[in-house]
Amino acid sequence: MDKGRVEGAGRAKLYVTTSEFLDCFGLNKLEDLPSMDTVDSEEMIQDEMDLFFDRFAGK
Repeated sequence: MDKGRVEGAGRAKLYVTTSEFLDCFGLNKLEDLPSMDTVDSEEMIQDEMDLFFDRFAGK
């Protein structure tokens, strides 16, 4: 959800997380999201890609 714009160079858009987003992923708060350190491993990325393509292929 768009929250406005930064008052600086480029006037980038600001976004907020909605309760619908949290509900969709079964989260109670933003802190429940995994840290970037935990999602950056090659193995985890490959696992996520495999899940995506399995669903896409109807497996």
